[in-house]
Amino acid sequence: MLKVDLGRLGREGSILLEAQVPADDGLWKDSGIKWGGPVDVRLSTSFAGSGEVV
Repeated sequence: MLKVDLGRLGREGSILLEAQVPADDGLWKDSGIKWGGPVDVRLSTSFAGSGEVV
């Protein structure tokens, strides 16, 4: 599961999230995708104008 430090996000406004999602992670459940190994992810997260995280 990907996690965002909301305290840090609040201080910095936008943060880069880098992680590896295991091939057997629940994220892929029912997707039909069969990965051969962990999936590297790199996401930019930021607060939207009304307080949502995107």
